[in-house]
Amino acid sequence: MRCLAIVFALSALAAQSPAPRTGTLCSVAGRVVNEATGGPLRESTVALRPEGASSLPFITETDTQGRYEMVGIEPGRYTATAVRAGYIESAYGARRPGSPGITLVLDPGRPSTGVDFKLKAHGVIAGRVFDIGGEPCEGAIVVLMRPAYVNGRQSLKRIDSASTNDSGDYRIWGVPPGRYYIAANLNFSGMLGFTSLSGSGAVNVGEPVYRPTFHPSTLDEAAAEPIEVSSGAAASADVRLAPARSTRIRGRVIDHTARTGGSIIVEAVAATPAQVARAVRTTAKPDGEFELEGAPSGKCWLAARTSGGGVVTSAHRLVELNGESMENVVLTLGAAAQVSGRVRTEEGTRTPPNLRALQVALLAVEPPASNLPVNSKAPEAAVADSGAFTMSGVNPEAYLVNVNGLSGPWYVKSIRMGETDALEKALDLSGGAPATLEVVLSDRGGAIQGSAGALGVTVALVPQDAKHRQQASWYRATPTDRDGNFSLTGLPPGAYKLFAWEDVEDGAWMDPEFLKPLESKGKPVTVEPGGSEKVELNPIP
Repeated sequence: MRCLAIVFALSALAAQSPAPRTGTLCSVAGRVVNEATGGPLRESTVALRPEGASSLPFITETDTQGRYEMVGIEPGRYTATAVRAGYIESAYGARRPGSPGITLVLDPGRPSTGVDFKLKAHGVIAGRVFDIGGEPCEGAIVVLMRPAYVNGRQSLKRIDSASTNDSGDYRIWGVPPGRYYIAANLNFSGMLGFTSLSGSGAVNVGEPVYRPTFHPSTLDEAAAEPIEVSSGAAASADVRLAPARSTRIRGRVIDHTARTGGSIIVEAVAATPAQVARAVRTTAKPDGEFELEGAPSGKCWLAARTSGGGVVTSAHRLVELNGESMENVVLTLGAAAQVSGRVRTEEGTRTPPNLRALQVALLAVEPPASNLPVNSKAPEAAVADSGAFTMSGVNPEAYLVNVNGLSGPWYVKSIRMGETDALEKALDLSGGAPATLEVVLSDRGGAIQGSAGALGVTVALVPQDAKHRQQASWYRATPTDRDGNFSLTGLPPGAYKLFAWEDVEDGAWMDPEFLKPLESKGKPVTVEPGGSEKVELNPIP
């Protein structure tokens, strides 16, 4: 987003670029141009980074014709990026800003030419924020968001933010072209949350309070109006803050944590995306009773947490507030669980993988708002040479299990905890971990190779089974390489459809509504254990 800062940072690293080592060295050359005009972009910074290494990048700048060349580079796998002041940073092979691009493979002694970049000029969003009376708001917080897909669900992702000046004006620059949403709220005493219209901290039940408001003036995310930003252009978006009604929440926290010391914090935050609002909070009494003042009407996350003994445990629920008192709310804190397990390979496997490269992670099925500080880090554990792993202090709720770090033909064949098949349903740890988590790996994963005809095409593998379409672990995606080819390995056996897009939002293929009109465009393919398929695809425009 801040292209100029990136240029300065990369320029500072240029003098520290890694020195060539012995061996047959390579070179990389190409051009950087303006995507809209095709004209050369001089003094653009091009960086080449070794994949999976901590080495400093190779860095150079383009000449007056937008050309660059790097020499004395060790063979290997690299990522390449280009950036220039006033333009959005782009990865090589990426079809849109922010996409990861492709891996550039440098073969010993071979020059790699035509590594070109087309940069988009950044845009600007500017406007004013007004209070309920139409007066400009000084010091309001404005948040820029854009739609993004997470596990097949579209939500708004925070991109940037700004504060208004004494005239209520804000300006956000360095914005890639695309569709965005704006939300704003007041910021009294450093608290972006639920604020009395008078600006005082105390509010009464039913009194109007501010909560995050979407452009042009709505509390409803679904009713927000999008803002289109074009390359090199400025867009305008004003926000008139809309009031909600203050609600009092009374209830009790039931504590089963057996904690020693520490207190129980209870907090509420508007159920709006991307950290637009912060929480209002209170401390529960020793008997667990609590009272929260000033939460606004509408959907809110209500959460309780404690950190007694250094272990954080939490409970949360989504509530609908109507501007009146909400009584007898109960939140139950369960004891933190310890999850122990073992990763092993199925019988008949000849070459076990490097188990130390693997991590087992738990992903909450119903995570609370990202701006609630409750167990924000997903539980994870490294796997030992023996295959053993342990996670301590796991919050007692439902989780999906991920195994990260697999490569080649390996895939997760089964995950079980007692009678629970964790590949088919979530693990319920609300009562603790009843058994050891057993993970079985197989090297009989299938493979699909093929071509989609061009560089940077997104190829996505989608399961045909309706149940598996609800599970992220059954999906795969990859961009095509410089020759338009792709390869997918370590695939669980089963029936799939293969899709290719010239340009698509990351993860969109997991959204049933997005995929429904495109089903006929997918090419059916069956993956057999240890099998390999070759497929030619025509990209969807």
